[in-house]
Amino acid sequence: MTSPDQSPERLEIGGTPLSRRLPRWGIVLLAPVAVIALTVGGLGGFLLARQGVAAPTDVAGAACQMVAPLQQSDPEDWNLESPEMWRAMAVGPMLHAAAIENPDHRRLGTAGDELLRAVQQLDAEAMSDRIDEIRRLCADI
Repeated sequence: MTSPDQSPERLEIGGTPLSRRLPRWGIVLLAPVAVIALTVGGLGGFLLARQGVAAPTDVAGAACQMVAPLQQSDPEDWNLESPEMWRAMAVGPMLHAAAIENPDHRRLGTAGDELLRAVQQLDAEAMSDRIDEIRRLCADI
């Protein structure tokens, strides 16, 4: 807000004149960078969509794809540096979301919840059992 004795050209923010906050050359440089970033982001999204990445609405399918490689390793060997541990932690909530979206996936959602619980408790045997169960259920969708 300006006082009657301040013209719009002399507005100050924190004692610094507004004209010194962002020089005009900064705006000139910022505009092309923003256009390039938006173009690259849009092009990247278009290319990913053409490559057949799982659609966001197919949460169950994406989660089932994430579970497949988990059977190739032993949960006893997982730790916080293992990508399998993080993949297993991500699958549980994805399957829960799939069950909310589609009641036909209720058993998958329950198995996902149990997998997440097993990961949080670092129960390797339960993780292995839940992964096997999820793989069997995924074969049906």
